[in-house]
Amino acid sequence: MGVLAALLCAPLAQDSFPTGLSFGILFYIITYYLLKRLFVAQVEKSSELFKMGIGAYFLSWIVGWVLFYTLLFGKAT
Repeated sequence: MGVLAALLCAPLAQDSFPTGLSFGILFYIITYYLLKRLFVAQVEKSSELFKMGIGAYFLSWIVGWVLFYTLLFGKAT
């Protein structure tokens, strides 16, 4: 999910950093509520779902965002 969000954020970040950052956070929240319905029966506390993958999501998102942004808007020297 982080890589998918990064792929969608890269074109948005050309205008400003906060736009891409806001989209990345919003994407996480939306997918959390969508996937919560699928996996809520498999965990004891539903609050654990929000914290379980947040580190991996944001790490893969920031790495993917930098990579895609560089590929799209980086200037070859």
